[in-house]
Amino acid sequence: MMLETVIGLEVHVELNTEHKLFCSCKNRFGDPLNTNRCEICEGLPGAIPVFNEEALIPSVKTALILGCGVEEISRFDRKNYFYPDLPKGYQITQFYRPFAKDGKVYLPKAGKTIRIREVHMEDDAAKIVREGDKTTVDYNRCGVPLNEIVTMPDFRSGEEVTEFLEILRKDLKASGVTDGKMEQGSMRVDVNISVHDEGEEFGTRTEIKNLSSFKATYKAIEAERKRQEEIISAGGLIFQQTLRFDEDKETVEVMRNKENSDDYKYFPEPDLDDVIITEDFISEVRADIPELPSVRSERFVSEYKIREEDAVILCGDDKLADVFEKGAKKTGDPSVCANLLVSFTGETGKVPDAEVLIAVSGLLKEGKISSGMARTLLKELFENGRDPYEYIREKDFLMITDDGAIEEAVLQVLGEEENKKAVRDYLQGKDKVLGFLVGKVMKKLKGRADPEKTRKILTDNLVRRD
Repeated sequence: MMLETVIGLEVHVELNTEHKLFCSCKNRFGDPLNTNRCEICEGLPGAIPVFNEEALIPSVKTALILGCGVEEISRFDRKNYFYPDLPKGYQITQFYRPFAKDGKVYLPKAGKTIRIREVHMEDDAAKIVREGDKTTVDYNRCGVPLNEIVTMPDFRSGEEVTEFLEILRKDLKASGVTDGKMEQGSMRVDVNISVHDEGEEFGTRTEIKNLSSFKATYKAIEAERKRQEEIISAGGLIFQQTLRFDEDKETVEVMRNKENSDDYKYFPEPDLDDVIITEDFISEVRADIPELPSVRSERFVSEYKIREEDAVILCGDDKLADVFEKGAKKTGDPSVCANLLVSFTGETGKVPDAEVLIAVSGLLKEGKISSGMARTLLKELFENGRDPYEYIREKDFLMITDDGAIEEAVLQVLGEEENKKAVRDYLQGKDKVLGFLVGKVMKKLKGRADPEKTRKILTDNLVRRD
């Protein structure tokens, strides 16, 4: 029987707010340790939390982006547990009445929809900082507003999880919900994973905590999948445990036996009122959400007929997507613009000006330069900032289409001693060497020869030698 992997996620997203969730301390990364804290952050006796309504805008945006229904009334609860980074002895969260439920996210590459069970608000814990043999608790992060996004167990591979996280991060960043800086802890992932015989009930799940990059999340899933498969194949049992992923060793390690919800002894937070979210407020927030990268990439595919993988790359950066759209509309050749931009960005990590893209695309469309020359020209124009038309005139960049000039180069190549073996191989039916000979001709003409004419003239001359 085939083994199947079942995965669900809990994604913690720190919100872009000026202040923390239940006090007036600054929500700011990078400040000196323990400079943004107060009696509420530290959980001192008698300190009363006050809900910061500033957190409602990014929270409702998150819910709408994920297609969730927003509850009119939600409330906070206490999740009780002890840990050195939790000075109150409990976390304020939304267990019984979360503010958003029942969403979904479509994954184009996987061709499936991931269901979102709920999104709830909660305050972040402090951060334990280890330097050598010294351990410090930094309360700057304690109380930072979080949204926890809880999915249904709809993933079946690390690839699906990675695609979901990439879409989620891009959309939340574009809408201003979060800065999405995983290296700073702005987005952290807990993975619930189980392995079972396909067609039977789900197996016992384990949880891998606090994964802070797409790469680490993928590798952690693979490590735990492999571990569970080996245990099951050997007739062993999986125990419900909380794990951590060692990135250096690429292995999972047991932290503790996993708790159930009863172990946290949840009860309603007595110091906070219900959260009321009106339809008017939801409408205002919805109007403030820009076209999301995931929506824009779908539009690019349907409207401009470009490849899905290209659309995803282009929409990963707002400026890149804007340059593409300007180029596509101006030139009327979206595929050329997409190919040039994806190639250029992949090589340089930069975004060219739309005017330069339009000029180069136009020259390519008119047949004045080859696709290879277009990529080179785009890169050179980006680096020197010159006017495209002035530059190609000065550098004699236009494509050679004169049959006589190309044939002269062809005859030189065919007559050179170093190429005689390739000529014999071609005449003996080894067609693959034609590309080698085309390359030699292109080199003679400094990459400026019309590729189609070069191939035809070369083939004609080879046939005459047969």
